[in-house]
Amino acid sequence: MKTIFEHADYQAATEQLTQLCEGHAAAAFEENALLAQLTDQPDTKPSALDRARAMLTGGTPAPRQDRAGLQVRLDACRESLALLGQAITEQRQVMSGLVGAQSATVNAAQREPHTKAAQGIKTALAGLRDAMQAEQGIRAEIAAGGYVCNLEPLERPELNFADSEATITRFARDIDSYLLHDELQGTKTVNVRLLFGTGDSLPGDVVTLTGHEAAALVRIGHAEQTRDKPSRVTRPVVTSYGQTMASALS
Repeated sequence: MKTIFEHADYQAATEQLTQLCEGHAAAAFEENALLAQLTDQPDTKPSALDRARAMLTGGTPAPRQDRAGLQVRLDACRESLALLGQAITEQRQVMSGLVGAQSATVNAAQREPHTKAAQGIKTALAGLRDAMQAEQGIRAEIAAGGYVCNLEPLERPELNFADSEATITRFARDIDSYLLHDELQGTKTVNVRLLFGTGDSLPGDVVTLTGHEAAALVRIGHAEQTRDKPSRVTRPVVTSYGQTMASALS
């Protein structure tokens, strides 16, 4: 699998971010230098002659070194720092978007192999459960025959399939839940019985949902898959407790 760092668009975005960060660091360095100059610089008159000569000869005028000139340069530097800071934030958002888009593509491509791996785990857990039950049965048979069993018990509390809260059984439930969720997502429509009310539906209603909607509700325990046809439970009768003025006075 090609890493995210090998994608041309991500490489270009990384290079752009590096340039922005380098520019921000340079501006921060300049800001510190200007602040130091302002602290030490006496209030002297700038050399207009030197700057005028540079202008007339087509050269670049030397930056003003008087306090007013340094302050102008400092203000411009701080504007650059603010702009570069905003650009860095935006560029990081761009890169986050690239990672999100590429991640979605990669995850979609690996969904089927991942599901097969989960099914393999379920099969392996079933095999482990059968093997452990066989091991326990051998020792139990020896003891039932009146013998002293000297075979070492191959048991661990976290691998006790008979304990609904053991690590192994909770993990097995997680795998079953994932496989059911994956199966529902791949289904066009699913009938589910609502366990919690939602919108104009009440608990007990059987409704038809898309696979994604059904998977989301089943996973959080708000619905369960059913083969029943869509139906609604009996709605409570709404009664009025108000009285008219005439009935109240009668």
